[in-house]
Amino acid sequence: MVWGEFKLVDIFNVKNTFNILSKDIKPNSGSTPYLSASRENNAVSSYISYNEKYIDEGNCIFIGGKIFVLTYQEADFYSNDSHNLCLYLKESEKTTKLNQFFMITCIEKGLQNKYSWGNSISNKKNSK
Repeated sequence: MVWGEFKLVDIFNVKNTFNILSKDIKPNSGSTPYLSASRENNAVSSYISYNEKYIDEGNCIFIGGKIFVLTYQEADFYSNDSHNLCLYLKESEKTTKLNQFFMITCIEKGLQNKYSWGNSISNKKNSK
């Protein structure tokens, strides 16, 4: 293991989530998590049924981009905002729940002072 500074894009495949507005969903209509950028309830605001083409794949680190909330999402999910990001380890064989939690802690410590409501994290900013 090598410790040092890394860009997110060196370790993860980073993708923007789909965007499903809360006005377009029926809360508690299904079994798929609907995420928002909230620290409460692992970012799950409801469980919904919706068009499956908008499902984001789970087993990833979810970043609520506007307020920089990081959570581990084990199951597939829907997202409320395209400003949110999904991080998938490039070395997929190392993708375990514990590794994801460790990476969340590292990312939070490394980037929490860099991003805020007025300067949200984005896929474009992380590629620099």
